[in-house]
Amino acid sequence: MLIVDDILFLPLTIGKEVLDAIKKMADDGMLNTEESIRKKFLETQLLYEAGSLKEEDYKRDIEYLENRLKMIRVS
Repeated sequence: MLIVDDILFLPLTIGKEVLDAIKKMADDGMLNTEESIRKKFLETQLLYEAGSLKEEDYKRDIEYLENRLKMIRVS
């Protein structure tokens, strides 16, 4: 039964991965100034404080934003 479940849910899993990749590319394109990164940082904090974002997702997103900010400042 596990194989059948894997086969049935494969399109959903692949679809989520594709959507995540598209979101990351869009974020990279939009996060090209310090101001846009700060806005995204604030948005992420508000989502976390409201309980809409899990702690591990919050930490991952903050780390990504910090790295993105460093890249912008070096350029």
